[in-house]
Amino acid sequence: MPLPRPLVSIIALCIAGGAATLLTGALYTKAPATVAVDADRALDAEITRFVEQASYQKTVTFAGIVAAKEDTRLAFEIPGTLISLDLRVGDTAEAGQVVARLDTRSLVANQSATAGRLAQAKAQGELARLQFDRIRDLFAKGAVSQGQFDEARLGLDSGKAAETALEAELSALNVALAKSELRLPFTATVNARHASIGDVVASGSPIYDITGTEGREAIIGIPAQVATRLAVDEVVTVYIDGDPIVGRILGISSKLDLRTRTQTIRIALPDDSEATPGQVAVLHHAITIETAGGWLPMTALTEGGRGLWTALVARANQEGKIVTERAILEIIDFADDRVYVRGSLKNGDKVIASGTHRLVPGMAINPVEAAQ
Repeated sequence: MPLPRPLVSIIALCIAGGAATLLTGALYTKAPATVAVDADRALDAEITRFVEQASYQKTVTFAGIVAAKEDTRLAFEIPGTLISLDLRVGDTAEAGQVVARLDTRSLVANQSATAGRLAQAKAQGELARLQFDRIRDLFAKGAVSQGQFDEARLGLDSGKAAETALEAELSALNVALAKSELRLPFTATVNARHASIGDVVASGSPIYDITGTEGREAIIGIPAQVATRLAVDEVVTVYIDGDPIVGRILGISSKLDLRTRTQTIRIALPDDSEATPGQVAVLHHAITIETAGGWLPMTALTEGGRGLWTALVARANQEGKIVTERAILEIIDFADDRVYVRGSLKNGDKVIASGTHRLVPGMAINPVEAAQ
């Protein structure tokens, strides 16, 4: 005979309750007993002395590039057709060497024509001078009128003006002929060539990019507060590819770069440095920060929240035992594995240097001086 449904539900609830009771009992049976802590046993703790100071030194690093003392783009000052280009990328030439030429046939023709006109003007000028001399003598004797004298005088002046104009025109043609040859302004190496033989180039069109073979400088941007600590002719060390190179400050810009908010310094590098333009140059500079505090190993600090940090200090309690106390700190700066801090520490305090995760405030410890 089947049992009534209400009775079946009651029996199921009883079985479930009994099982839960048995499971709970089993868990409590398997749970380990709480281990008692020996409050009198002091743990060894490595300590370091907090030394308070009014300021600290910090080495800051600034990066720039190596630049050539002379670096420019060569171009003709006059237009024309290229008839020769003597250098290619990587070639080196001496100062004053002709490295490109323009077609000068039209200039030479104009030069010859102008020279002929100048010779004619000089002949006419000589004639005007002879006529003026005769008229002047006759005018002094009253043999000619004032108008004839003035006409002779002005004719002489006109001839002189014509000669001057033609001499200037001839001089300009001579200059143009000289500028039809492109010469190196200094001993240099070609970095780029922008034209080919036969090209018709305009005035100012680039022909070569060149870099001087002598004189290398490091161009580095530094903040204004650091620039005020440097001086022209001061000797500094620049690092290029990790190699130290001793240089001398040539100049410091007097205004901030609007983009980087830095001032530019130029550092002369020795000729034997073999630095290549475009390489990264790094300047390390020690500065003094006027902020009171002290150095601690990074392992001594524990994050305390709200931007603050904590450290444990070893102090004697009323019973004469050495126990730990918490100190609240603010980190000012970092340097390798150390931090510069200020806060509730006092000069000479014994700070737990490491292993703070094993300790809590009020715990008895056995201080052990950290190896220096």
